Amino acid sequence: MKTVMLFGGAGFIGKNIAKALLNLNFKVVIFDRSDPKIEHERLVYVNGSLGDLDTLRDALKEHSVLEFVYLVNNIPVNAGGVNIDDLLEINKKSIEIIYQYVDRLVFFSSGGRVYGQGSLAHSEEDALIPICAYGKSKVILEEFILGLSAKNNKKTLILRPSNPYGPYQNIYGNQGLISIILGNLIAGKKIEIWGKGDEVRDYIYIDDLCLMFLNLFLAERLPQHIYNIGSGRGCSTNQIVDICIALNDGFKPDIVHKEATNLVRKNILNIDRYTSIFSEPEFIPIDRGIKEYYHFLLRMKI
Repeated sequence: MKTVMLFGGAGFIGKNIAKALLNLNFKVVIFDRSDPKIEHERLVYVNGSLGDLDTLRDALKEHSVLEFVYLVNNIPVNAGGVNIDDLLEINKKSIEIIYQYVDRLVFFSSGGRVYGQGSLAHSEEDALIPICAYGKSKVILEEFILGLSAKNNKKTLILRPSNPYGPYQNIYGNQGLISIILGNLIAGKKIEIWGKGDEVRDYIYIDDLCLMFLNLFLAERLPQHIYNIGSGRGCSTNQIVDICIALNDGFKPDIVHKEATNLVRKNILNIDRYTSIFSEPEFIPIDRGIKEYYHFLLRMKI
């Protein structure tokens, strides 16, 4: 039985990946500051944060971890003017320790933040032109991981997801447009939109993300180290708002447009590299995905 450690596994993507791996009979070790609250005989929770290097080292040894998924992030997604050097140094020290023990590290980067402006769908070979601290940190860590894995003769897989949404995403945070809108709708609050709402993004339901992740993760041999994970389709903010509002009968929220600068007008991921190896998933349509997520939230009484 193989053991996979999920660093930051109590978060939105981590919880969903953990459940997917448990369904395939993996042992899963979640290393996080928060308890994932998943009860399973093959799941182990280790309380620790990004800077707890001794705790991380002990957990890697104790559980004989050979496969490692790096989901943790300590750099604000929507914050500007952040000095990221010290924060990156903590990541680098953790990664150096991880490579002392594991055979492979899977790093979750960001397909929505590492590419620059462009009218065409972004492929993995496009130039990386991040416009925020979060995106810059992902690019720097990608390069660091590729260099360190080559130096230590270890395997690595870098994934660049688009904009995932679905169960377990934080509806009270500042990341995840669909989650924030649904959370505000359920709470009877106004909806804030940056800019005109005509910017286009690639959204992917979390189940589809997990399917693409598992295909890549389980493949014995891959021709490349880096893969986009997205739907390859675009949807505007205004379209998302309309879909969400249509689900909430009887409540018409106030919509407030806020001035925004440096907005990426269009960001869609090209997934040809993935589909050249695996068949294209039957992606859950955006309206059905949002509906399923909305009813999940209602059942959870969030």
